[in-house]
Amino acid sequence: LAVRAATDGRDLAVVIDWADATEDRAAPDATDRYGDAVALQLPLRSGAGVRLPYVGMGDEGEPVALFMARAGAAGATGTRAAVGTGFGTSARRDLGPLRAALVRRAGGWRALLVRPLAAGGLDLARGLVPFALATWDGAGLERGGNKALTGWKFLRLPGRPLDEVYAAEQAWGRGPGATGDAGRGRALFDGTCTACHATAADRGAAPGLAPDLSEIGLIATPGYLRDSVVAPSAVIVPNPNPAQRQDRTAKDPRAPWPADEGYVWYLREADGRKTSSMPDSAALPAGDLADLVAYLMTLGGPAPAGRTP
Repeated sequence: LAVRAATDGRDLAVVIDWADATEDRAAPDATDRYGDAVALQLPLRSGAGVRLPYVGMGDEGEPVALFMARAGAAGATGTRAAVGTGFGTSARRDLGPLRAALVRRAGGWRALLVRPLAAGGLDLARGLVPFALATWDGAGLERGGNKALTGWKFLRLPGRPLDEVYAAEQAWGRGPGATGDAGRGRALFDGTCTACHATAADRGAAPGLAPDLSEIGLIATPGYLRDSVVAPSAVIVPNPNPAQRQDRTAKDPRAPWPADEGYVWYLREADGRKTSSMPDSAALPAGDLADLVAYLMTLGGPAPAGRTP
């Protein structure tokens, strides 16, 4: 993706260019055709002391605003504004006026999204604005959660004062020497975390028992990884349908399968609150934590051509 942004102090305009070999447009009378699309994701809240939402559609504690533009029939562009609190939770909401257009270009698309800096309960009039992007390839039957997703990025708005505290919070673990020793972090990971988590180098954990971390370094921020180790219940990552993680040879594959509670990534407390199945590591020495995060940030290979985060 190539991203540019501009503001006149009243509106924010974001231009997104990406490669896509085929032009795919949604049609209202077709159930097996999907339009190419792009979405801009923004936290509903941001600033000093406010953590970034989970990048996969937000979470229950920190929702996200979503602005989508999809290629429609006869050159039309369909738009949608919604709020998300996790996978599969997208709910339409009036977040203020949105103008959008998709234009087909050689080998790809250009999208323009324009909205007020402050409208619909979402205030972007600040010096540092977190954002993430997603694209859908209709030819690949991509829709819903089947998409290409970036990690969190940041817009630096001109003319707006930079919140130095917030900038320092988001800069944790970034830059040369900002975290620890990745080699030592791998030793710590291999000695503890591989019992539940799989990586590309170690597939010993039961599939689905815990999130697969093979690509986590491509999508997560260092701060998110730090917080996930120290306080894993801060963000409860939705897990796949646990019924999919059973042995198909054990029963009639055409029959419905019961969920296996051993593959649910959280526990439900008596008050309804969710707590992560992963024990917290609040007592982990700061040096060990930095080393572990440094290793996790190395996990992930190059994205396929044309799908670069």
